[in-house]
Amino acid sequence: MGTKLSVEVLAPGALTLSERALWRSFTAASSAYRSPFFSLDFALAADGVAPGSAVAVVERAGAVVGFLPFQRRGRVAQPLGAPLSDYHGVIAAPGVDLDLREVIRLTGCDSYRFNGLVGPAPPKSGRCFAHAALRADVSAGLEAWLSARPSTRKFFKDKERARRAAERDLGALEFRMEDDSDLLSFVIANKRDQYRRTARHDVFACGWTRDLLRRLWAERTAEFGGRLATLRAGGRLLAAELDLRAGPVRHIWFPTYDPDVARWGPGTLLMISLFKAAAEDPGLAELDFGREGEAYKRHYADAAEPVYEGGLDLDGWRRVSCRAADAALAAAPGLTRVAEVRERMRRRFEIITACETRPAAWLGGAADAFVNAARRGPAVSSNA
Repeated sequence: MGTKLSVEVLAPGALTLSERALWRSFTAASSAYRSPFFSLDFALAADGVAPGSAVAVVERAGAVVGFLPFQRRGRVAQPLGAPLSDYHGVIAAPGVDLDLREVIRLTGCDSYRFNGLVGPAPPKSGRCFAHAALRADVSAGLEAWLSARPSTRKFFKDKERARRAAERDLGALEFRMEDDSDLLSFVIANKRDQYRRTARHDVFACGWTRDLLRRLWAERTAEFGGRLATLRAGGRLLAAELDLRAGPVRHIWFPTYDPDVARWGPGTLLMISLFKAAAEDPGLAELDFGREGEAYKRHYADAAEPVYEGGLDLDGWRRVSCRAADAALAAAPGLTRVAEVRERMRRRFEIITACETRPAAWLGGAADAFVNAARRGPAVSSNA
């Protein structure tokens, strides 16, 4: 078999039936692609909703050997659906190793930005940080999970007191999996309020990200799509969580709660209820909490394989200038604060670039980023 690669860039919806079948066979053949974000259904949902949505169909010697779903921002490639896509990368045929740098070059882009890259560590052609993916194997049930984790068992037990306090003050708690599409508005509105309170970029202000969530909800099937879990007391909605399911994997995606009842910890009570229900669901094997960052995830999940955050730069001048800047900052202890602000700004600009395709909206987001970066303290690790 020849080694030279070729790439055809298509809209996800333009994939042929045979290409779609290959995609599904590639993801089914490797547990690395078990996340809903690698599902063909996710790419099809993002088609025409995520600006610049595309798929690189990778061929070698006339045979399709891989796919890279992405979205184009000028000459920069980002994961399809970014910044909402928690895992991404090249979907390769079994036994095939593909050079990510070469695939990106063949798309006509000169850089690739990622925050949850799955697979081998990317080539050393830019900034790259490793983070652990956090997952819970619930296939053997709740007791099997807790028996190996005394600290988690204690955490669950301690929260029973919080549950009793909430029921005393608010009324009997009720956990549900719901089909009401209006609940999406609750999740989105609360997340937007959270972004404002924490001075983060509002990923839903651009509109298309809201449309993507609604499409994933509207087009859900028994095997794929959005799911909504809720916690109520006396008919009042306290907390909700929108996740994404593909087969036996449920990805915890957008948990939120009513801040007016924050003192009772409704988000934690919802997550514990969701975890217990998932462990009793014979169709579920795994809860995926995304990459590490938020402290609460460690109560429910274990560190799994590493995923990568950073950028792959093909352009020589860009690569050299970034490395020179990093070296200068590393060599000057007095500039640690500058390095932290620079890293925070990089992450924020990538989110803004993913969301905003109108120049005015991008400039507004960038201006807010500069102001907030100047006000905040040292950066801490967190998910975008």
